[in-house]
Amino acid sequence: MKRWLLLGLVCVIAGIFLLELIQRDAGYLLISVLDTTVETSFWFAVLVLLVVIVFVYLTIRLIRRILGTFVHSTAWLRGRRTHLIERQYREGLLCFLTENWQDASKQLSAVSRRKDLPVVRSIAAALSLAKLGDTARALNLLEEAEQEFVEDRVWILKARLRLQMDAKKIENSEQTFRDLKQLVPHDRHLNVLELELRMLSEQWTQAAALLPSTGKGTKKSTVVETTALDKFIYALDALAKTSDIDDAAVDELWVQVPKKFKSEPRLVNAYVNLLLASGRAGLAEDIIVFTLDKQWVPELIDSYAKISSSDTEKQLANAERWRKKYPESSDLLLTLGMLSAKNQLWGKARAYLEQALTLRETPQAYYVLGLVAEKLGESDLSNGYYKKAAGINWSVSPEKRV
Repeated sequence: MKRWLLLGLVCVIAGIFLLELIQRDAGYLLISVLDTTVETSFWFAVLVLLVVIVFVYLTIRLIRRILGTFVHSTAWLRGRRTHLIERQYREGLLCFLTENWQDASKQLSAVSRRKDLPVVRSIAAALSLAKLGDTARALNLLEEAEQEFVEDRVWILKARLRLQMDAKKIENSEQTFRDLKQLVPHDRHLNVLELELRMLSEQWTQAAALLPSTGKGTKKSTVVETTALDKFIYALDALAKTSDIDDAAVDELWVQVPKKFKSEPRLVNAYVNLLLASGRAGLAEDIIVFTLDKQWVPELIDSYAKISSSDTEKQLANAERWRKKYPESSDLLLTLGMLSAKNQLWGKARAYLEQALTLRETPQAYYVLGLVAEKLGESDLSNGYYKKAAGINWSVSPEKRV
């Protein structure tokens, strides 16, 4: 407030001084340009100059304001357009994530035509079209995106590979995968894509070989392992049923089995049965002993009892060693009884078989016990065991005869 009062006082004093100066001497100004002359007082010329300066200043301000309004309006329109595009992009991605393929395709297809926008819009739009069943249009959209977004070709090829595999276009998928492998040979995600491609083309051996690099315990890995394992078991069983088993074919097939599968009980059991069917009992026995020393497989102990070994005492010793780990196994006790009978240890055979029957009654145990009683000259007891064996439904054919 004091500042304004002081400024007003200064202006009043200056005005009085200026007015007194004008009254004493108005001054004289002559302007001559060619044949034209202008005569006026000095102070009038100063006034006109001040008016012109103020006019020019106000004109410039007006022009700047008009231009500023235009620029602001242009920026507002540009911002509104950008906002609209970003809203379409946001809504399109949300529709994509919530599997609303129809709206996702509509929103993302609209914004994916802009070259200045990220490639993600084109890929999401293509995937949405594929979900709606328009795979051809989706692939065309990716082809256009590949030409526009050269720096993002890897991502576009991955999306194309996914669509081709979903459409079961195996040959096209193989070509796209080769292109990807050439672009990014060390990309770990390619292992996952290759795993899916091998599953699609039912190349289960190659798929199983990829499992260590794609992670374990997933649903996908479980499917691959189960299917590949079943394929190998089926192949082993098919060979075992042939009339003339080719040992070279057996060995070649076993070499193809991935290392991690070679300890699977079902597969080992199928391989052992194949070896027994081909007359390679020695190799079958070695595999059974090696496996049972590491893990318990009831099917293998059953096969172990069928082997006609030249060293039955060693067979019995191995089985007795396993009994220390698995004392409550009725299958092992049955095998011990049979091996004891093979070694003509009738008392030990009877003891093992009776223990087996206390755990689980089986026709096999009664049948072998009948054979033991018969060897001991106990015909009445032997007949009784045979009758009990005949009275029980045989879950397995009585092939374990001594």
